[in-house]
Amino acid sequence: MLEVNNLTAGYGAARAISELAFRVPTAGAVALLGRNGAGKSTTIKSVMGLCDIYDGRITLDGVTLSGQSPDAIARAGVGYVPEDRRVFADLSVMENLETGKKAGADGAVIWTAPKVFDLFPEIARRRDASAGTLSGGERQMLAIARALMGNPRILLLDEPSEGLAPVVVQRLGETLSALAVEGLTLLLAEQNKALARRLANNVVILETGHVVFTGTFDDLDRMPELLERYLSV
Repeated sequence: MLEVNNLTAGYGAARAISELAFRVPTAGAVALLGRNGAGKSTTIKSVMGLCDIYDGRITLDGVTLSGQSPDAIARAGVGYVPEDRRVFADLSVMENLETGKKAGADGAVIWTAPKVFDLFPEIARRRDASAGTLSGGERQMLAIARALMGNPRILLLDEPSEGLAPVVVQRLGETLSALAVEGLTLLLAEQNKALARRLANNVVILETGHVVFTGTFDDLDRMPELLERYLSV
């Protein structure tokens, strides 16, 4: 289980999120929703050790992540798919996968190149092509596949649908749903409510760096005023 307790974090002197508290159950999925600037990406980055943490604690199965370096957090079993994908454009698809390759925190190797290629046949066909020649959707698939090569216990996804065509978002939804069914824990920051609902039963809504709602999507359906106040454009 990932636990975020009283988390206040940001960048230098700028505090972006304050006193956040929520849990992501093992083999469960939680979606972070909110408008641009609400603090979703900062929350994801804080778990990955990419922000300054001023107060609070983040733990994964009882192991403290807050205050650790990103590489130590990755070794503890956290996989990260950044908002801008950050594939290595000059390396081939296969070489990109190799950069993320490692055993899991318990030494297990579940995800291998053949397995991620089965998951994403679109990039399997282009395994020898440089990542810089891939489409946006293919780059997102590669970024997810590379994170899986680290055999994580939890996968952090920062705006996975951003900038992608609806048909590609549908395809990603199918794949990420399959990962959730396999028991991989997911925490995603997302603006696409339909995709978020497909992947997660539980939702945390952020507004100006604070949690304003935690519950299920069914709970949220019974509170249309919250949807209007915090998620409408």
